[in-house]
Amino acid sequence: MRCLVIAVAALSLLCSTAHSQSSDSSATYVLLKDSVFEMGCFGPCACPVLTRQIQGTFQLTRTGADPLYEYFDVTDVKWDGSQSTQVLRITGSGKYKFGGEFALGQEMALDLSLNGNPPRHFDSGTVPVNVRFPEINVTVSIHSQACFDTVIRVHAVPLKNAGAGDGSTRAELRGARPNPFRGGAEVELEVGSPGPVDVSVYDLHGRETRALAKGAWLGSGAHSIHWDGRRNDGVESEPGMYFVRMRAEGRESTRAVVKLE
Repeated sequence: MRCLVIAVAALSLLCSTAHSQSSDSSATYVLLKDSVFEMGCFGPCACPVLTRQIQGTFQLTRTGADPLYEYFDVTDVKWDGSQSTQVLRITGSGKYKFGGEFALGQEMALDLSLNGNPPRHFDSGTVPVNVRFPEINVTVSIHSQACFDTVIRVHAVPLKNAGAGDGSTRAELRGARPNPFRGGAEVELEVGSPGPVDVSVYDLHGRETRALAKGAWLGSGAHSIHWDGRRNDGVESEPGMYFVRMRAEGRESTRAVVKLE
């Protein structure tokens, strides 16, 4: 009975996620690989700058509009930039607006906690839009990137668009079967041209749970990679939702998968 309850709950979670992805009002966003965290000296100051690639997700929900802008809530920020023994976990929430009168502009303002410390306010100010919405590419900082500062580049797309292509045959992550699964799942993907492929499983906090392929050379066509439901250390992963991300041919694809108890 307990397994049945978990299965129903997981299927409900998948359905609600699919609904939010198809809705214009709310979407789960995933960070692209050029999203980075930087801390150090900017502008006229001179000191080393710590740079780390970050990964993870956040929720963007449309809250309203006026004649110039559309307004959104940013919630459930869960980003990770941990390296070896150095931990960097970023959580928080904030606001985003998009629009303008004569030229398109955007502003993202976030209250973010680094490794559980008290939240600090990060803001981009109103800056030009350089990508086509719903893609977001904006840089937020505490001190407007002047002297000693903490800066985060947020480059993200809706999870449903993370594998979108231009209509040609290119690398794409198809998903996992079965989904939800218990003992294991087959991660199905397609490669447009022979080359190295990375496939990893991430938890809801953006932490890598299992590396399924690291630079594996795959030929063009359909492929399947088995995930036995375990973490990199061999321990059985907890039941819940995970994201499978594939990197190949200079692009990324991400799909959600649910593991049952």
